[in-house]
Amino acid sequence: MAEVEYTGWGSRIMKAIAGIPIGILLFLASFVLLFWNEGRAVHRAQALEEGKANCVEVSDITKVSPDNNAKLVHMTGEAKAGETVSDPMFAISAPARSLKLTRVVEIYQWVERSESKTVREGTKDKKTTVYYHDKKWVKEPVDSSAFKVDDATGQRYVNVGNLPCKNETFRAKDPMIGAYKLTAHQVDQMGAGEKLPVTSEMQASLPAAQKSQWTAASDGSYYKPAVRTLDDSPDDAPSKAGAKRDPSLDPQIGDARVSFMAIKPATISLVYRQNGDTFEPYTAKSGSAIELLVVGTKSSQEMFAEEEQANVTMTWILRLVGLIVMAAGIFLVLNPLATVFDIIPFLGGLASTAIALFAILVSLALSLITIAIGWVAYRPLIGIPLLVVGLAVLGGTGYLLARARGKKKALAQPT
Repeated sequence: MAEVEYTGWGSRIMKAIAGIPIGILLFLASFVLLFWNEGRAVHRAQALEEGKANCVEVSDITKVSPDNNAKLVHMTGEAKAGETVSDPMFAISAPARSLKLTRVVEIYQWVERSESKTVREGTKDKKTTVYYHDKKWVKEPVDSSAFKVDDATGQRYVNVGNLPCKNETFRAKDPMIGAYKLTAHQVDQMGAGEKLPVTSEMQASLPAAQKSQWTAASDGSYYKPAVRTLDDSPDDAPSKAGAKRDPSLDPQIGDARVSFMAIKPATISLVYRQNGDTFEPYTAKSGSAIELLVVGTKSSQEMFAEEEQANVTMTWILRLVGLIVMAAGIFLVLNPLATVFDIIPFLGGLASTAIALFAILVSLALSLITIAIGWVAYRPLIGIPLLVVGLAVLGGTGYLLARARGKKKALAQPT
């Protein structure tokens, strides 16, 4: 059944008061985030400008150039390995010269989700929570001991099964681009790789210990059905390991599956500091590191342009986060005032709206001021105008509030 919880006016006030310290922490943290973000953005921009000015193009990657040692270099070529990467447990090998093979293990489980709705009944809040359960492939077994009864079916679901093995990564020992060695981090920058489908032929080559347990399914993964009993959840028909069915089309709770991802040989472009016959991050004068690698053929100018755009995007995302955190902090500090008026729902709603609007306006002004102070330290021609705009917004907000207060007093005086 749905859970119903009632919260009285007094409890709401105490809860609102308890949120004040959290609001103060959020308010202070927002200044730190906004100021740090501006410094990060400027240092990153300066590093990329320095990198563009000093990047050396390497056209011949078939031999290591001592002249470029300790310099920031750009090169394009095929990344590949000289050995075959394999998973010994399943006797599966990645395509020739692949750089990495990853085993991904999952288990089919019930996952609980809830939906809540709160309505006002007199001076009390009535919160109704309903619970639903979905079947999903997950990375770890889900503990179902605390599951609620499903409100759609009226049943209580129970998970069974464990992971039969663990996730594991197998790396080539000698990943290269031309005559240069790639590090594990640089290989990881190539992404997760492509799925390596398993087939019935591969299943025939499984080690004896695995052959009777795992089935190659039509989705290109190995499946291991869980052993269930009559006491398992009612929708799961009893079955035994090795039952003849396509488990990818009809997975059951407790089933496990293993899929494989391979990073195959591919053309890459990189911008790194050359360190002998390998690469390391280039640390610019601003302290920001340059370590760029993409799959495909791209010039250094294209790579720097993309990184500059990424820096701008991240800067605006963090500015928005800072603004939201600041507004949330102000709202939590002032929220007890709205809760006091909340004994009359109409007044409570108006007070909450007014506080939210006030929090947004003040946060916008203070965010602009904080951003401007950060820029004044680095780029005064941009920072000073921003500081003026922020102060103007803050002053305008104060003027509007003072004017509204004056009108209220004038209306209250007898004529």
